[in-house]
Amino acid sequence: IISETLSSEPLSSSDLALPIELKYFTAEAKNGAAEICWETASETENSHFLLFRDDEVLARIPGHGTSTEPHCYAYTDRQVEAGKVYAYALADVSFGGEITRHASVNVEIGSNADVLKDFVLEKVYPNPFNPRITAVYRLAEDSGIELSIYNTSGERVAELFRGDKRAGTHEISWNASGMASGVYILNMRAGKTLQCRKIVLMK
Repeated sequence: IISETLSSEPLSSSDLALPIELKYFTAEAKNGAAEICWETASETENSHFLLFRDDEVLARIPGHGTSTEPHCYAYTDRQVEAGKVYAYALADVSFGGEITRHASVNVEIGSNADVLKDFVLEKVYPNPFNPRITAVYRLAEDSGIELSIYNTSGERVAELFRGDKRAGTHEISWNASGMASGVYILNMRAGKTLQCRKIVLMK
């Protein structure tokens, strides 16, 4: 027996589910650029994100619609100047066009003097991951590179790429759907530079 009286009044904005549950939103200066990262715990009817820099739209990034799984996002802003402070803000846009804007963060761009000359492994995301992970790296000049995955016993379990790449920013992904959960090492070599990152597969 239902004793409550149902109301025909429309829901207020506070009663409606928000398009996303944002876990974090960060921006930091790195290698003469601004690295912006954020993660959602869940998304509801999320069409896309708008990324603002100093109150102007910098980029539009597709969302994941409706999902109860966490999702990581990243954007690199290279159109910045050393010594300046920039304010970045994120907004999510529903399929119905409703915009929800979140608090902004400031970042000061440092000098480019400490940028590595040969090779920079800029970010690896998401981490932990399941089952796909993406690595973003930058070459200052044309170079031969090797990208491999090792387990904690030092055994190579996957070779992602071996060959020549032109100068610039590149990304590569690894699908570990056939691998067991655990810790792996992403090994990236370019010229005389070797960089490694610990990555965690959680199924």
